[in-house]
Amino acid sequence: VASKDIQKHYSQLGYNSHYIPNAIDLESLSKQEERLYKNQVIFVGRLSKEKGILDLLTICENIPKEIDVIIIGTGPEENKVKEISEKCKNIHFLGYQPNNRVIELITGSDILIQPSLTEGGMNSTLLEAMACKTSVIIASLNVYGNDIRHLDTAYCISSHSPDELLQALTTLILDKQTRFELTENAYQIVLNYSWDVIGEKLIELYEKIIKS
Repeated sequence: VASKDIQKHYSQLGYNSHYIPNAIDLESLSKQEERLYKNQVIFVGRLSKEKGILDLLTICENIPKEIDVIIIGTGPEENKVKEISEKCKNIHFLGYQPNNRVIELITGSDILIQPSLTEGGMNSTLLEAMACKTSVIIASLNVYGNDIRHLDTAYCISSHSPDELLQALTTLILDKQTRFELTENAYQIVLNYSWDVIGEKLIELYEKIIKS
């Protein structure tokens, strides 16, 4: 399983589970960046309730006009995203985008927003933002363990809290030094999620299973 919290859950149910986190190929990430706006914020993910997109839509009309928010993804709440983007000139819906462009847009952004209500571990988008040295506003979830720490590796908010999300966004966008510190600390964490590291753990697990 991809998180220690989930591993604990299955162990309590009597399953023999093993913790192997998601991995990222750091070398394959595009080194280019795409900045479309001066103060660029980005949301990347499935446009569904559990990913927190509705919390983001709730605050869109109150986001200062000098902050531009890019929304990338598809899903059941897509029509609501389109409606908001048509109403608010600083909300830009790009729909589905190829992975290389997503990485370049993340790299070109000041902040990635990830207000998910639930996750299965350190997901790919989060790892990519950490690798691209883009600061993250994220809902605190147990599945992230000790790698996501408030004002150390990310700016953490409560799940399903639009007011906290707006406060975090307006605060962090103005604090370049804090964003820099968050990204530097987060980058050191993401190195532990490279395929070089996680691949070794997988090999060790496979060998253990074969011998058992």
